[in-house]
Amino acid sequence: MNLPVKYRPKLFDEVLGQEHVTRTLKNALKKKEISTAYLFTGPRGVGKTTVARLFSKGLNCEKGITPEPCNVCQSCREIDSSRSLDVIEVDGASNRGIDQIRSLQEKVRFAPQRGRYRVIIIDEVHMLTQEAFNALLKTLEEPPPNVVFIMATTEPRKVPETIVSRTQRFDFRPVSEELIAQRIRKVAELEGISVEEEAVQKIARHAEGSLRDGIALLEQLAVYAENSIKSSGVDHLLGVVEESYYLRLFEAILERNTLRAIEILDEIMAKGYSPQQFVRGFGEASEKLMRAHYGLEGSSFSELGKRLTDGDIIPFLRVALDLQSNVRYTSNPRLLLDYQIMRLTLLPSAVDIAEILRKSGYNVFERGPAMKLTAEEERRPQVEKFAFSETGEKPGEGKTGGAIPGELQSEERGIPYEKIREEQVPFAEPSIEEKTQSGDEITGLTHVIEKENPLLAGILAYARIEIKGDDLTLSVQDPFQMDMIKHHEDFIREKAKEVIGRPLTIRVEKGEGHRDEPDPLLLRL
Repeated sequence: MNLPVKYRPKLFDEVLGQEHVTRTLKNALKKKEISTAYLFTGPRGVGKTTVARLFSKGLNCEKGITPEPCNVCQSCREIDSSRSLDVIEVDGASNRGIDQIRSLQEKVRFAPQRGRYRVIIIDEVHMLTQEAFNALLKTLEEPPPNVVFIMATTEPRKVPETIVSRTQRFDFRPVSEELIAQRIRKVAELEGISVEEEAVQKIARHAEGSLRDGIALLEQLAVYAENSIKSSGVDHLLGVVEESYYLRLFEAILERNTLRAIEILDEIMAKGYSPQQFVRGFGEASEKLMRAHYGLEGSSFSELGKRLTDGDIIPFLRVALDLQSNVRYTSNPRLLLDYQIMRLTLLPSAVDIAEILRKSGYNVFERGPAMKLTAEEERRPQVEKFAFSETGEKPGEGKTGGAIPGELQSEERGIPYEKIREEQVPFAEPSIEEKTQSGDEITGLTHVIEKENPLLAGILAYARIEIKGDDLTLSVQDPFQMDMIKHHEDFIREKAKEVIGRPLTIRVEKGEGHRDEPDPLLLRL
């Protein structure tokens, strides 16, 4: 059937997702302001070659230069079927040498045979050799009359600036999932293909912004499912791991059940899925979990997402990104999956900052009626503010003892509640000097490192740090963390001298680490 070719747009208005391009080209045709060269850039399957052909038809249509070619005249029909003598399409990947460009230069010397313009469409122009680009540059500098060059590429950075500067550049964008789904429904209806809505969404998502890939996948699925496409068939053909596996896996991770999580991973691998397919699905599932948590969309992860805090979501996204970055480079992908899943199950849950303040000795008192939160504030983690009384006491430390609710507390101290609320200021974090003066040298050091290198600070959150004399000892369990700390040893030594005031000898060793209670603030990086 070749559905992508069959349903290729015949008019500018049928091109989806590229209005910024089609509008400009239509106006150029309407005003007859034609440039010598155009450069179309963008990912595959978004309409670069299609728009080039439409522009060619607009230039050579028998009813005149028009933004709406008739599609019935001989010129339009020849361009549609790639038989026009005045529109020459060149594949830059297979015709990339200087000889091919010289042959092209010979052809453009002659006037168009039937139409008004001779149009040269060079696809994948970035594949041309440097010598070929030099020859092409000469033609662009001194173009023959009635010749238009349209160059298309997926790699604009590989096109020399001398070429780009002599063209009008149009950047094509990936087509949105909504528009791809819209076109898939229309093509399926015209072809008599039955397709479930969930299957349509999966096809659109798998197309990754390429409308051509989406329609080609629809055609492949129609053959596979005998014109009755179901969501399960899409999963089976594309090798998509079912969401139910990720739901069970996430539950095991949140329960800190490492054994159960590894067993679920074994079950997925036993079904024949590759590590790459698992990683792709894990990333999509983590994103759905995040969107369900914030109520951005409904999915099978909605119930689980509502139970989590912002801090619980971050580790899933971080591991998903780590897996996508590393799975293609490792010689043992399965070991990488086991490590990252174990890492997730062993990470402590995120701690609310109010709980951190309580453990630090601060009294976080209850809000009074005059300090109700807005709907937007209620969705965000809140840290209560406190005010000192005129006697210098913190709330809850008065004669009555214990925490005192807002209004009662202000009345007993003889200070209007509204006055206290107006004069409250956010809790100010102690400066590094204050921390080191109080003897907390390690805290001062970790906070300095956190401000300049959050990644290193996150690793140090799992290290046992000791200062004895002029020795700074860092003990960690994980070999990767040990390597990272050793890599930044000079940086740590410099910051230690800055904070503590004397040079220290850095010792990095394998030990028990600080698994009991790492700094909760650093865990949320």
